[in-house]
Amino acid sequence: MKLYPTFVWWLHKFFFSWISSGDKLLTMHFIVGYPVE
Repeated sequence: MKLYPTFVWWLHKFFFSWISSGDKLLTMHFIVGYPVE
């Protein structure tokens, strides 16, 4: 999938925003539950 790398990049930017907000627990929970296939 060509758009997959772009989608992952967008999610990473979202993760950084959550981490900055202090929601590290929520971020980690989402990453762990996110299918990385």
